[in-house]
Amino acid sequence: MRSEGTAARAPRALKAVLPTILLIGAAAAFTRAPQQAAPVPDTSSLAAVLARLGGSDIPQLPAASQFTSGEITVPSGTRVAGPLAASNGSVHVFGTVTGDVIAYRGDVVVHEKGEVTGNAISIGGAVRVEGGHVAGQTLTLGGDVPGPGAGQAIPPANRTMHQLALVGGWIAIILIISVGVLVLATDNLSAVADALERHYGSSLVAGIAGQVAFAPLLVAILVALILSVLGILLVPFAAVAYVIVAAGLVTLGFLATAVVVGRGWRPAPPGSDRAKRAATLRALIVGVLVLLSPWLVAALLASWPTAEVLARGVAFAVTWVACTAGLGAALISRAGIKRAQSHQAQSALASPSWQTPTPVAGVVAARRPATTPTSGAR
Repeated sequence: MRSEGTAARAPRALKAVLPTILLIGAAAAFTRAPQQAAPVPDTSSLAAVLARLGGSDIPQLPAASQFTSGEITVPSGTRVAGPLAASNGSVHVFGTVTGDVIAYRGDVVVHEKGEVTGNAISIGGAVRVEGGHVAGQTLTLGGDVPGPGAGQAIPPANRTMHQLALVGGWIAIILIISVGVLVLATDNLSAVADALERHYGSSLVAGIAGQVAFAPLLVAILVALILSVLGILLVPFAAVAYVIVAAGLVTLGFLATAVVVGRGWRPAPPGSDRAKRAATLRALIVGVLVLLSPWLVAALLASWPTAEVLARGVAFAVTWVACTAGLGAALISRAGIKRAQSHQAQSALASPSWQTPTPVAGVVAARRPATTPTSGAR
């Protein structure tokens, strides 16, 4: 009966949270960084590279302003005066170039019947003579050549939109997980939240102790398995299961913290089980938005590096405290299992089948009188 009621309430919970998820997804989609236009040649970095490569052993290179961005092709039967220079692209010579051919971040390819009367130089690429002729030198220069897009900073607006999209995506994922936990483990979530409200200080201390003991406990379990013959085969599965359980406890604790924060924002009114579930869902949504709001502020401050660093520090501190206190509450309440078992026992005792008139506390049971044999029976 419990599973049927939970399954019947699942569509209602999803229906209640679906508009919020769609709103966050739409905001994340609209705040994505737009595609950037074709990159503008970085003449400053190119000029620095040309100045660094200048020397007596290298032929004189043209100025950075003489380079053309993109690929250059000299068709067959045409004659082009050099120097011919390309930036961020290759030079394909099918005809004749009277002078030098230079490619920055690209190749110089002299095809069949192609001719270069000067030098063929490639910076950050290669020179390939595929049936053509180069009268001068063929030089391939490497060295410290900046990669594509070097020196081009990301626009502040694009960085802000990208950070907002990331935060919106995480909020949507956490809300989806929240609905799943609410549908499948409502009693456990409520038990952890109640434990956090009653014993916040103890929960925080227990959470810190759990974080400190995470690695040593894992090592102890693995060593215990290795010492046994059959346990060696279970080491990978035990490690994965341990990490999954730990992540589940942290997630359950964070969501319980969100429930506590949401209850403080708007306490749950007394009512039926359906009303309590709806109030818990509302508290979850409000709490998640409140706990993740510092990350949203940090994303909005992406254009100011100093302010962004400070905001991210505050956001990390808030998230860490929420996860740590929630983890401690989950450990204290045994992930809410103890409260759930007690609730099931109370429900069973409240059933009419268990309501019998006897025994009654404080009333001594009456003693049935024994029959005394008569004289005639003797």
